[in-house]
Amino acid sequence: IVGYLTRSVSALYALHGALLVFVASDVLRYLPLVRFLAVAGILFGILMSGIDFLVGMPLSWTVGEGPFVTVLSVAILRLTARKNLPTPTPPV
Repeated sequence: IVGYLTRSVSALYALHGALLVFVASDVLRYLPLVRFLAVAGILFGILMSGIDFLVGMPLSWTVGEGPFVTVLSVAILRLTARKNLPTPTPPV
């Protein structure tokens, strides 16, 4: 079961990475999705921090995983909240 879980989680991370690369190709078009992913990342980072702490992961792992994701997601959300972003135009 451990082999299955490690491979399926790895595949899920690869899928998430591919989605982020796709969304990054046209940020203005996918701005609502970028904002959703940023909020989801904040929640995920907080959740992972709690899980890491509860299961006794090493401090370096705990600090490097959840808080990093949370800070990065907050930065993305703040960047998308700028009022000077142009309004995306619908495709013709």
